[in-house]
Amino acid sequence: MRTSRRKYFRKPIFIIGSPRSGTSLTYMLLGSSPGVWSTFAEDQWIFETALGLRIDPTKDVEERGVFLDEKDATPERCDKIYDYFWQEVVNPGMFRFSGFQSGIARKIANRLSRYFRLVLRIPVRMIHKNPRNTFRISFLRAVFQDARFVFVFRDGRANVSSLLEGWGEKRFHTFQVPVRDNSGDEVLRQWAFELPPKWREWAGKSLPEVCAFQWVSHNEFMLNSEQVLPKGVTVNVRFEDLLDNTTGELRRLCQFLDLPIGRALLKAAETSPPVASVSPPKKDKWLDRREEIESVRYIIQPMMDRLGYSWDE
Repeated sequence: MRTSRRKYFRKPIFIIGSPRSGTSLTYMLLGSSPGVWSTFAEDQWIFETALGLRIDPTKDVEERGVFLDEKDATPERCDKIYDYFWQEVVNPGMFRFSGFQSGIARKIANRLSRYFRLVLRIPVRMIHKNPRNTFRISFLRAVFQDARFVFVFRDGRANVSSLLEGWGEKRFHTFQVPVRDNSGDEVLRQWAFELPPKWREWAGKSLPEVCAFQWVSHNEFMLNSEQVLPKGVTVNVRFEDLLDNTTGELRRLCQFLDLPIGRALLKAAETSPPVASVSPPKKDKWLDRREEIESVRYIIQPMMDRLGYSWDE
């Protein structure tokens, strides 16, 4: 494996969690630190593109979904991933000018950032966020052996409610999965968000059940990963705590991740940057879907209990 790219990366940070759990807010807040580099995009298909993979549920006989593990991290693939991030990451502290996320300005920022990294030998402390990575933690650990993981958790009732809302938005549609209709024929069903392993047995169920399955699967993978990853590699944050005590939680996360705080991050903590939401946020919004959420309580509550959330609160 070439070392010309790998040697410039140090302790990359991956924000992990279910879709609609607060990963975007966590990413945008931590991304305000002057010490991080990022693509400033979710890069949902980065590993598929870099590795030449095509996820086709109609041919997914093993029900892997979007799952990748250490066996998928071949030396050649690792090279491609490092090359991709090397080309794309920029540092927001260096390039604070309007519109740098697109067009010519973005290309200039990418070229300048590569120049500074090479000439000044600046270590790349990359931060990346994609809920799909929840099912790829062992793969990421194999590619980036000194990686750090921020696990984001959220109350299952609110998270599943938000997933239900998101399923109605075309921008969150990701796959078409095969299901059996009432006549027994196989038809394709539109799928939103991530495709966890063992998805097939849930594909034909009601939408609340599918969303509950998605939420439980993401959290199950995070909890299992905590058990096998070395100490000092993962840190947890609750979405609710991040909203109630943004500055305090950010200071705690930055201390764990060894990130400088800086004015930009403190300002972001005070203003709480806007994130993509389907409808305006409000306290206990899940109650608008109470009947649907109660119908899948049997799926959600065991995981909520493990995470320390009370159904009656």
